[in-house]
Amino acid sequence: MILKPLLVKSLIDRVRGTIAWALGVAAIVAVQLSVYPSIRDSQSEVGNIADAFPEAFQKIFRMQDYTSEIGYLSTELFTAMLPLIFIAIAVTWGSRLTTEEEDSRTADVFFALPITRRTYTATRFMAVAVVLLLVALALLLSLVVGTEILDFSVPLSSFVAGAWVNLLLGSIFTSLAAAIGSWTGRRGVALGVAVTLAIGFFVLYSLAPLVDSIDATTPFNPLQWTIGTQPLSNGFDVGYSMTAILVTAAFIALTFIGFQRRDIKT
Repeated sequence: MILKPLLVKSLIDRVRGTIAWALGVAAIVAVQLSVYPSIRDSQSEVGNIADAFPEAFQKIFRMQDYTSEIGYLSTELFTAMLPLIFIAIAVTWGSRLTTEEEDSRTADVFFALPITRRTYTATRFMAVAVVLLLVALALLLSLVVGTEILDFSVPLSSFVAGAWVNLLLGSIFTSLAAAIGSWTGRRGVALGVAVTLAIGFFVLYSLAPLVDSIDATTPFNPLQWTIGTQPLSNGFDVGYSMTAILVTAAFIALTFIGFQRRDIKT
């Protein structure tokens, strides 16, 4: 059950943050798109510069065919910048999902109302999902409008797939942070652990092409399930998308269980 008044309150509390993130994503996309025409006009020179980078650097940042439209956007936006933004949104608000009332010392008042913990948790998850969806839509819209203005030939389906994988990535880390917070009851712990894990996964994903032993961890890395599928080039990866959805569902279930069992501190 979703409690509409609580959902509305949660969304209102996040309006300014959502607008800021959406505008920030749109601005980053606009800046990166505005640079590409100069690269397109001097492909041979830029291609030589890109090829001159150390091989390790090229592998870490997935610099494949950098001067092409898809190669440029993949390297500049989808390798690091956008994923880190969605992870930041996810861990920031996911860590607050079941701990905010305790942190603000309103738990005694809030949970005296006729609201079950299950309803509270489901509604809060819905609010964060709406925020992530709105930011993903801002990403998609800015890509579509910007590339139309600059006469890119990348199909719409590629941009939809790119927005989709970032939405999935945000969902995974939202549910992860929420699960940690639901069991510990401490926002700082949830945020710290989630950020540490995110950094760890990102480092492993970046170094996987260089180290064989790390490459073995790739199938278990959330970044591989999402941006690692190269959505602009390859479109949707149904198998990895299902993996991401199932892992998210598992963390959500752990959040419900942990919050149901925990003593709420007032």
